[in-house]
Amino acid sequence: MKISVKLKGLYISAILFLIFGICVTPASPAWADDHSSPPYLLLGSSNYPPYEYLEYGKPTGLVTDLVAEIEKESHLELGYQLMKWSQAQELVLSGKGIGHPNMATTPERQLKYDFAIKMVNVEFTLFVNKNATWAKSIADFSNKSVGVTKSSLPDQVIKHDYPEIQRVFFNNDLDGLGKLISGEIDAFATGRLPGLYVLNKHGVESIVPIVENLAEMGLGIALLKGNAELLKQFNASIERLKKSGRLDEIKQKWLSQYSLKSKSFWSSWTVQLIGGAVVMIVLVLVLIARARRSKRNS
Repeated sequence: MKISVKLKGLYISAILFLIFGICVTPASPAWADDHSSPPYLLLGSSNYPPYEYLEYGKPTGLVTDLVAEIEKESHLELGYQLMKWSQAQELVLSGKGIGHPNMATTPERQLKYDFAIKMVNVEFTLFVNKNATWAKSIADFSNKSVGVTKSSLPDQVIKHDYPEIQRVFFNNDLDGLGKLISGEIDAFATGRLPGLYVLNKHGVESIVPIVENLAEMGLGIALLKGNAELLKQFNASIERLKKSGRLDEIKQKWLSQYSLKSKSFWSSWTVQLIGGAVVMIVLVLVLIARARRSKRNS
């Protein structure tokens, strides 16, 4: 079976991503037997743009900026590391970290964590092939295969609320996108904005999110139970960031370029269309000017 050039590009990108991640991510985080490490270590996802992700081995994103601001406001010494999301959860639950900077609240998680004031609202949905006219709602995916990241919120929601949907695990959204384009799965589930980020970054026009949300929740800092005093300090810092307007500034910086219901307006085809229109207008004006000059000269 022939593979399209775009699909080949996606798989190459995924391979390079994995190789690059191995090269730049430490095999064991800095907290291991390191007494100089920060006393409060937050572990997040290395692949959840635009909220938090690694760029050239360095944490970046909306949540990354918020953690930096909270550290300034609270005067706490915070550690912040990004890795595979399932690994981050395992390490925190084993006592290798204090909590997560970017977690949605679920009844199951509330048994293990205490949650700070929510900082960002996130929509989770399914991404499908544009030609899948049958896919109009979550109910249409009964007995269909849907890709999810293991231990992610979409994974938990589908497992508990939609057991008739067949879950297929993938490493990250780019991996899920490749599986969807190749026909291995019928859809992949992720945050609406992270999914749109991947589509825009790789110029994919054939995949779209459905309108209905799988879930809609607030994301915030989650601390292991038993850290009530620390939670109060985090909440006080977040409240100050809200009152100062700094929280909204950071959200605007990272989220303003995307639409929650569709791809970014400034997608590649839109830019090309506008550019082509501008060129046509210029050509018409040039022809009109030449015609007028020719008429005067005659």
